[in-house]
Amino acid sequence: RINERLAAINGRPASDHLGRTLEEIVPGLSSQLRGLYQGVLDTGRPVLDVEISGFTPAEPQLEHTWVASYLPVHDTDGQVVGISAVVADISELKQAESALRAREQLLSESQRIAHIGSWHYDLTGRLSWSEETYRIYGMSPDTFTPNVESLLNLIHPEDQAAMQAWIAACAAGAAPGDLEFRTILPDGGVRYLSGRGELNC
Repeated sequence: RINERLAAINGRPASDHLGRTLEEIVPGLSSQLRGLYQGVLDTGRPVLDVEISGFTPAEPQLEHTWVASYLPVHDTDGQVVGISAVVADISELKQAESALRAREQLLSESQRIAHIGSWHYDLTGRLSWSEETYRIYGMSPDTFTPNVESLLNLIHPEDQAAMQAWIAACAAGAAPGDLEFRTILPDGGVRYLSGRGELNC
């Protein structure tokens, strides 16, 4: 049995699925599904939230992604006699995630080329840096956690007071202006930086 929504994905009326094999109904997915089905039949245990990707007869040119759960159906003696499945099409979500990753990669590469880093600081104290910001300060995200205290430790001693005043002004709701300062690199070198911020209300 199959409901009309899933039948529409396959491009056939629900009645046309009766008596057909997996290979006939979903040829591009049959090998993935057969293994999942057999696991449920053999163990009697459900398989939950599995992602499956492939093509359907209705849209053979467009790859879909589904998340599915497969539950064993038992008879009155407790024997597994079938499988019940719930399937949700998450293709649009996956496409949106892919587009977001592509934009993030493009932004990261643009920052690397221009040597412009970005950061976000919320007034609860959480500070996050882009990959290029780590490179600018000569730090690694694997070994350095950015926060106000650790940032001040990277600032040239003569510029720390100005940085503290700038952060305090932001915390008070003042529009942050531009700030020029120096940072001390891990090798002892000095790098001159220009920073600016914008309040998010």
